[in-house]
Amino acid sequence: MPYPVSYIGTIALGQRPHSRGAWPKHLKLHVDALREAFVQKGASEFVSKDDHIRFRVKWWVSTGPLWMIDKGELSLVPDKAGRVRFAVSFWRSVVPLTIAVILVCGVLNGPFGVPGRIITPVVAFLWLVTPGYLFAVWRFSRFIRRTIR
Repeated sequence: MPYPVSYIGTIALGQRPHSRGAWPKHLKLHVDALREAFVQKGASEFVSKDDHIRFRVKWWVSTGPLWMIDKGELSLVPDKAGRVRFAVSFWRSVVPLTIAVILVCGVLNGPFGVPGRIITPVVAFLWLVTPGYLFAVWRFSRFIRRTIR
């Protein structure tokens, strides 16, 4: 699903190691460090299978690099440019914000008239969700890079 429910991106890891085929082995060596970091930051589930990591985050996590994310997947095999793919889901943060915008704009939107009843909720939703979404993607990428290196 597209914005604001999920995000698919890549994380640049830097230059490829000198030995041929070293990236997958290099990243697989960091699975334990990734598991420890994810659990420390609030992951309730961390599964490493083949060349992917899947994780889930507890609902009560309200700080750190996983604060808006409810689940995700990270590839352990970089492409030729040294980037790994990841996908994260933001359902747990988007749904409560959507409900809050609907409730607040439905109750407080009387004085703005009909155009305001359409525009105000959209602007409020984008204002609340977009900065958190962009910040969460940036923090997650940074978290992975720091853990792997």
